[in-house]
Amino acid sequence: MFASIRNDALFYQDVGQGEPVVLIPGLGTTHQFFRGLTERLQQTYRVIALDLRGVGQSKSSIHEYSMEGWADDVAGVMDHLGIASAHILGSSLGGCVAQVMAVNHAERIRSLILTATFPEIDPLLELNY
Repeated sequence: MFASIRNDALFYQDVGQGEPVVLIPGLGTTHQFFRGLTERLQQTYRVIALDLRGVGQSKSSIHEYSMEGWADDVAGVMDHLGIASAHILGSSLGGCVAQVMAVNHAERIRSLILTATFPEIDPLLELNY
């Protein structure tokens, strides 16, 4: 499925029922990174796994990316789906996006789960995006 967010089509997968859990993948990975986790969680939760702007099936008309922009995109997908707040799980770079969500969209977060992530971007990593 796609949500029109800031003039681009962002891909998301929405499965299961229950409290919403949003899965944010790391640099260069897609919603498929969470395939096994999605299969387990959807038995109890509503699981939204997405492709960040410019990755996988998500489109991008912009050429400069930021954690703030991606966090706004995640909040936009939540708005599109009518989700006021959710459990947010971010892995690697997705964890950086989740941390920015905790600052810029705190009211949207029921719980924050961070895996294999870091608090700030290394200058060498910035060269990759």
